[in-house]
Amino acid sequence: MRKVYHNVEKIAGNVIDIRADGVKYNELAEVTSHTGTSLAQVIRLQGNLVSLQIFAGAKGVGTDAKVRFLGHPMQVSFSENLLGRVFTGSGEPRDKGPSSPKIWSISEARPSTPPSVSSHATWCVPASP
Repeated sequence: MRKVYHNVEKIAGNVIDIRADGVKYNELAEVTSHTGTSLAQVIRLQGNLVSLQIFAGAKGVGTDAKVRFLGHPMQVSFSENLLGRVFTGSGEPRDKGPSSPKIWSISEARPSTPPSVSSHATWCVPASP
């Protein structure tokens, strides 16, 4: 279980600053406030001061927001089921298609060669349902 941080030091536009240890550049985090939960990404590290860009915007996020780092960078899903689809920045479908098609997930830090082309596709893992 990852530690949850509770004290946001600064909010500037869609970026919040919080003090945290053991965080990596580009790591994802969940920011939970009274308006809901949004994904954020580490965009700057200065010692233990971490700057996070909140994808859905920081509107409604206060200094009492809870931040939980996920321990991995952004992941991209792919499948033939995704062709022609329209999604929000959070990955939710904007069209009338299914919300959770059977897909695979890869980390952005890994090779971008699709498994059908790669002779060694061991880096592919099934996405969580």
